[in-house]
Amino acid sequence: LASTLFCIIGGYWLLRSLKDPVISTICGVQYIPKAKMMSVVVVTVLVFVYNKLIDIFPKHQLFYIVGGFYSILFTGIAFLLAMPSTTSTSIYNTNASPYRL
Repeated sequence: LASTLFCIIGGYWLLRSLKDPVISTICGVQYIPKAKMMSVVVVTVLVFVYNKLIDIFPKHQLFYIVGGFYSILFTGIAFLLAMPSTTSTSIYNTNASPYRL
């Protein structure tokens, strides 16, 4: 249990420190406040969905469902960011645009 908490907190702090540089590189610095406001809306929706899933599935199944979802999501994000610089989702693309993912 302690190692799980350590991994969750470590992942949280790693992603928190990477959030602003990635958003400013992909979209531009002026879109950071908009992204933070959208994150509040997304988290609110996810809390409602999670509460509904708690009513449907047992907790041990829900752990695997949420873990699988995060694994797929972050693998997809890593794949999009690692693409060559010619694509609009790449972290190496230096043209900031609000229309990028």
